[in-house]
Amino acid sequence: MVDNFSGGINDVKTQKHFIQDMKTFELPKLKRTSVEGTRYYFNSDGEKYPSVTEVIKPFQFSKEKRQNWINNAFGGDERRAQEYVNKAGFRGTKVHKIIELYLKNQSNYFENHDQKHIDMFNQLRPVLDQAVNNIKCQEEKLYSKELRVAGTVDCIAKFEGNLSVIDFKTKNKPVKREYVNWHFVQCAAYASMWEEWTNIPIEKLIILITTESGNCQVFVEDQEVIKTIDEWKVFIGAIASFN
Repeated sequence: MVDNFSGGINDVKTQKHFIQDMKTFELPKLKRTSVEGTRYYFNSDGEKYPSVTEVIKPFQFSKEKRQNWINNAFGGDERRAQEYVNKAGFRGTKVHKIIELYLKNQSNYFENHDQKHIDMFNQLRPVLDQAVNNIKCQEEKLYSKELRVAGTVDCIAKFEGNLSVIDFKTKNKPVKREYVNWHFVQCAAYASMWEEWTNIPIEKLIILITTESGNCQVFVEDQEVIKTIDEWKVFIGAIASFN
């Protein structure tokens, strides 16, 4: 984990201008849709590819683990648990949007957002300002013919000078390193998709986490390392069940 980023929003007097080093090549056009409750991406030839998040979801939060969580946290109340999940999803969408606009150099990135979402963004801002630049793409739909999977990457940009897949996460509180392996699997899949279509190597995988408890976490890995862990092997084996 990288923790050498300092400063806060009050230390930043002007908004950073990020270099938009956007692709000069065309990535495949994909249509995202739901098929019997499962998210798929379709290419121009009509071939379908499951979403990487759909593939890993059962392993991130198994039915047994989810039921134990509902029982322990909500006394078995499914409705309250779903409300919590919906709230977390809404939070993630809002913070992601602020980050996206900020990285696009939009001065109104914080307008029409709740203060708590702005505060969560502000925890990440020093990291963005100090480490991120030369942005290749944001919210880009990608797929891999080799892996037979697709997804929408948060950001591909230079992170401390290394071209990286950057994934933004919102949490209630800080997490331990061992709990982000599946997030890294997701990033490694995006890296494979990007490299397959561009022949431009991804050097690092980055997980940036901001929490409601007031913390910011930065986790960094090499995709070669992630592709040796058990979670990656499980992910590769699970893709076949969707195709």
